[in-house]
Amino acid sequence: MSACVSLAVLFISVEQLICLPLVREVKNSTLLAAAMGQNSTLQIGKEKELKKTINMKRLLTYDDLPDDGSLDEEYKKQHGQELEDDTFILLDNGELYEGDIKLDPLTRLYMEVDRNLPPRRKRAIARDRTKRWEGGVIPYVIDRKLPARTKYVIRQAIRHWKMHTNKCLTFRRKMQSDRDFIQFYDDGEACWSQVGRIGNQQNISITARCASRGVVIHEIGHAVGFYHQHARRDRDKYISLLTRNILPIDRGQFERIPHRYINSMGYAYDYWSAMHYGPFAFSAKKGEPTIRIKKTGRRVKAKIGLRVLSKLDIAKVRAMYNCNPIPSFEARRGCFRSKHGDGREYRGKLDYTETGIACQYWSERYPHKHSKNLRKHGLGRHNYCRNPGGRRLRPWCFTTKTKVRWQYCDIKLCRR
Repeated sequence: MSACVSLAVLFISVEQLICLPLVREVKNSTLLAAAMGQNSTLQIGKEKELKKTINMKRLLTYDDLPDDGSLDEEYKKQHGQELEDDTFILLDNGELYEGDIKLDPLTRLYMEVDRNLPPRRKRAIARDRTKRWEGGVIPYVIDRKLPARTKYVIRQAIRHWKMHTNKCLTFRRKMQSDRDFIQFYDDGEACWSQVGRIGNQQNISITARCASRGVVIHEIGHAVGFYHQHARRDRDKYISLLTRNILPIDRGQFERIPHRYINSMGYAYDYWSAMHYGPFAFSAKKGEPTIRIKKTGRRVKAKIGLRVLSKLDIAKVRAMYNCNPIPSFEARRGCFRSKHGDGREYRGKLDYTETGIACQYWSERYPHKHSKNLRKHGLGRHNYCRNPGGRRLRPWCFTTKTKVRWQYCDIKLCRR
């Protein structure tokens, strides 16, 4: 296998794929990459469309790449203008998408077409390839060849998922009858995962150089069904990309994914998500950030790049796998006797609304700001339904969705 990782480029016509060697060095803001074979073409474009090409005569190796501006001159000669600083290559690692996601060929094809076709044609090919694990059961096997330390961090990461999603997902060792399962192994190159249940055996690669509990938590998140948080279509409301600090060839790592592949389900943007890049991801300059949190996040002291499941991660898992049943366990149990008739005395542990939305923690001010006193009315560092002071008709909570500030909970009150 070549030392260069191959890249896949899809033409607008979607008629052919060209493999390119991955080049990580960019000098003078110039794209240094070359197509394989005679007279091949390298697709280059701005953020919204592919519109420029460079014809290369031969395969260039890493050492062959020019640092004297000759590539700029070649481009200017062919196109009558200079290669702009914000021009970047719209392609992904042929194996990995956004650094650590391995897409199946069909999903990759659809994503590339989405990138280049007008909206009406996009609707014709819309297809969601993400699948949920049946019954929330995720069988797995750990390759015996993995080093002891790698096995240890994998088990720690699985334990973390179990602890926070035990009422929703079931992680267990593969049994002979399991057709679909995850295999943790080392492909010798990188840490990566596939998104959602693919079918049959699917892999999560954990190499020695990236074997940490946080990385494995993140990769399991992909297998559960998550893309990257910062790939949401609305991310520009919450973060800024400092493209001047990102290598042009790496800017594709920050692409926003079409709605049909990444669905926030109305839940708030999650800075704290285990699926969010950190502030220095793919930085071209050591110590220079590539992502900056906007005022909305700074106001609530948001942090990005954490590698533990956030409260919103857990809320979305429960929504994805329908783990907030209606009627709720409280409603099935019968009515709640309230002395005041409004349920202000309720101290149970129902933590989602009558439509199945996970509640926001009373101790937090995101996504919804409030001024509730945590020392009164049974409030605290939890997200259980309450009716502080009896100001509403029955127990309720703030929700974890952006456009739904609060809702009543599925708790029936006995008639007085």
